[in-house]
Formats: sequence, structure tokens, C-alpha cells
Amino acid sequence: MPKWPFKDVKRLIFVGAHPDDLETVTAGSIYRMVQRGVEVIEVLCTDGNIGTHDTRKFTRASLARTRRKETREAAKLLGIKTVVFLGHDDGELEPSLALRTQIAQQYRLYQPDTLMTFDPAVDGHPDHRAVGRAAVDALIPSSMPFYQPQQLKNGVKPASIKQTFVFGGRPRSKQAIYVDVTDLWQMRLQAMRAHHSQYGNPEFNFDWLERWMKRQGKAAGVKYAELFRKL
Repeated sequence: MPKWPFKDVKRLIFVGAHPDDLETVTAGSIYRMVQRGVEVIEVLCTDGNIGTHDTRKFTRASLARTRRKETREAAKLLGIKTVVFLGHDDGELEPSLALRTQIAQQYRLYQPDTLMTFDPAVDGHPDHRAVGRAAVDALIPSSMPFYQPQQLKNGVKPASIKQTFVFGGRPRSKQAIYVDVTDLWQMRLQAMRAHHSQYGNPEFNFDWLERWMKRQGKAAGVKYAELFRKL
């Protein structure tokens, strides 16, 4: 069985791109952390406001409202008490200075000891790469008192994040960190189905997810596993 890699985590900030990123990739690990007393802050850079093909049911604005509500429902299932939306448009994220500044502000406000985000080299959705790059790039500036000093008011201090875990990339075997989520499989699906606009149909096929988590599980010697690497 893989060893528990998050034993030193007390307060975690998760920085994702879309409302269902956390549940899809890391729900089991996040849930286990919460059960062990870790405080989790979920920061999402977009509202997922283009994430549908049903243009008769939704507008971009109504979809954003729906997905925010769904995110809070899923967070409640996992025991996450704090969810922050930065409000960018889905599909248009860039690792800009402005996004870096926004993320750095969250590090300072919530003072986490650990960051979890996308691997900046992840394949696939460009929003995922952009978030990973911006979140990692914000680490050093957020700890410097002369960076965006207007953020450091009313007792807010520079951030002091001690460790970073990334997901979604392809770490070499020596870098791979596996978390066994076999016994949490149904809970993971329940959390994903809280995103009704995406996965709410009872007949929705999660075979793609099962193949993905089984492939990672096989490498770890378990049925289902989530995969990370530590920067």
C-alpha cells in the first residue's frame, strides 16, 4: 500500500481551473486529508462558463451560476468549507501577471503550508497548464513583502508555503506519489455527480475515469489510485 504522503500538511490550498477539477483528479486524497483534520481552501480560476453543449438550457451567465452552486455542493460532501472563485472566463486562461497576483493574494489571505495544483507541463486543456504555471509562479513573489504591498494590510502577511504537490502530468517513476482511493471510489463518484450539469445523469458513463484511476492503481499495486509529484 502506498505511504501517506501528506502527513505534514495542516492547511492546504488547492488551485484549479474549473469547477470539477478537484473532484475529478484529487477527490480521494482531499477527502482523506479533511478526515485527518487538514483545512482545505479550494480556489478556482474560472466558473466553467463554457462547459456545456446545451445552449438552449444555459447562457454563459446562468451556467456560471449553476456551476458555482454545484461546486459548493461537492465541496460540502468532501468537507471543504472555503471555496473561492476568481471569475475568469473558461477556455481563456493565461499565466498572466494579473492571474499570478490574484493567486498570490489567496496564498497571503489563507496562509496555507501546502499548495496543490496542476502540473505546469500537463497535456490537454490549456487552462490546466495556465493555472499550474501561474500557481507555481506565484509562490516566490507571494512570500516577498515588496511584492504587491497593497495586499499586505489589516494584518495580512506574506505567504509561507513550504511544499507543493502537482497532478495531471507524467512524473517519472521515482517522482510518482500514489494515493490509494480504492475504498473511496463510490464517494468520488458521488462528489463528481454533485456537478449535475456535467455528470448528474444517472446513466453518465465514468468508464474513462475508471480506466485512468485503474492504470494509476496498477502502478501502485492497488485497484484505484490518484497520482501526484512533489516539486
